[in-house]
Amino acid sequence: MKVIEVKQDRREEFHSLHPSGLFTSQDWCDIYPDALIRFMIVDDQDKAIGGFVAYEGGKRGLKTLITPPFAPHCGLFALDQKNNPVKKNSFRKDIIDAIASFLKSSSYVYFKLDFSPDWVDMQPMLWQSIETNVRYTYRLDLKQTVEVITGNLDSSKRNKINKAEREGFSVTHEPDLEIAWKLISSNLKVNGIATHDQIMKGILEFATRHQNCFFTFSEIAEKKLAVNISITNQEVCYNLLSAVDRTSAVTNAGTMSLYYSILHARDLGLRVFDFEGSGVPEIEEYFRSFGGSLVPYFSVCGGKKPWPWILKLTGKI
Repeated sequence: MKVIEVKQDRREEFHSLHPSGLFTSQDWCDIYPDALIRFMIVDDQDKAIGGFVAYEGGKRGLKTLITPPFAPHCGLFALDQKNNPVKKNSFRKDIIDAIASFLKSSSYVYFKLDFSPDWVDMQPMLWQSIETNVRYTYRLDLKQTVEVITGNLDSSKRNKINKAEREGFSVTHEPDLEIAWKLISSNLKVNGIATHDQIMKGILEFATRHQNCFFTFSEIAEKKLAVNISITNQEVCYNLLSAVDRTSAVTNAGTMSLYYSILHARDLGLRVFDFEGSGVPEIEEYFRSFGGSLVPYFSVCGGKKPWPWILKLTGKI
């Protein structure tokens, strides 16, 4: 079993392997420039048994490989048809081992890949001395009733939502690219996060035409003050992007948008709402207040010494 880069002649095959996987779909990959790399996992007979995507960067021959910007994870999937638990666990461990071997032998001066919470066995990464870190996200069970979801909110959030509704706030799911771009890009710049303008605009355009995405704006007096962009992958709804109008003194618009994103995802019949967790304490506390359960996921990183250390020291990663 090994990892290979998917060349043009096998792209159609790659995208046909896991048609329900949004983050490895042709439509999603088309958002990104040529820097997005598709990787296929093949067995000893060169038969495709899995895959993932990553984003190649770097300058002057010093290449890096990371989870595609703004994607929640690398989209790893495996074509596992085994029912026996021992064989299933062994197969998935072999998948991770193949990725670990690929990363270990690659020429990337730095790599960082995030995996969905569905992939918890990272022992092969540890065994190959690849730095493996635990990250956390909050996930909310959408099978609960609206009353239970609302009741589990922190009281301060319920008060903000009630206050916003009394003041005349409303919610719309109609796309508005111009307002969404203005809110999101300004929020990213304030927080010192690279906007990746071409990619961000591609995501917004994708969201307007793809049934797996929806916008949630909260507005008052026909002025939109907050936006959430949610994207669904199978039964999971990801809180992909959130932003508020920082020029406004109103503080409850963002809470209202996120709350109604959750309810809309529930109305669509989805199973889980993923808040796309953050290691920033203030953001973590905000997501925690919506009553979800803390769920771990894994991120691996490394590269050719001393480049990971240099890049961290210079603030490039």
